[in-house]
Amino acid sequence: WNVTRFKLGMISQTYRVGLEIGVPPNGSIAIDNIRLVDCFPESLPYDPRTSNCTNDMFRCNNGSCLNRTRICDLTPDCAEGEDETLEC
Repeated sequence: WNVTRFKLGMISQTYRVGLEIGVPPNGSIAIDNIRLVDCFPESLPYDPRTSNCTNDMFRCNNGSCLNRTRICDLTPDCAEGEDETLEC
C-alpha cells in the first residue's frame, strides 16, 4: 500500500471530491480509508462582525476568532496565516 494524504483547506461551500486514476492495462488499484477530518462547523473561524473572541480563542490580524485547536495544525485559517506562525 502507498499512503497518500492531502489537505483541501477551508471550504465554505458545498463541494465534491473526485479521484482520477490511471491504471496500466494489466494493473489494478484499490482505494481504502478515505477520511474527511475536522469538517464540523464549530471548528470554523468565527465571524468578527457577529462575535467576540473569548479568552480561549485566537484572534487573527483581521479580527476574526479561531478555536485554539486550529492553531499550529498546518492549515492556515487566518487570512494572513498567522495562526500557523506566531505561536508555533
